[in-house]
Amino acid sequence: MTDTPNPSSGPSAGRPQARPETTVGNTVGNPDDITSFWGLIFIGLCAAGLMTFLIGRLIGDITIALTLAITVFAAIVIAAFQRMQT
Repeated sequence: MTDTPNPSSGPSAGRPQARPETTVGNTVGNPDDITSFWGLIFIGLCAAGLMTFLIGRLIGDITIALTLAITVFAAIVIAAFQRMQT
């Protein structure tokens, strides 16, 4: 018969077992997760395009509508970056 060591005997018998690290399924705010970044960029560009179209239909000039949409979109992006820094 082979002599197998008993796991409960030895110098590590009194120490608790090391548990494997668990990861939380929440990826919000994870700097390594780039998919949420590109999703937000896509939604923002769609919103800017829709806003350009609606303002263009409302005032009748697509150039002014595009200027207004770009200005508002830039203000939102700047506010988001300032909020991220704090």
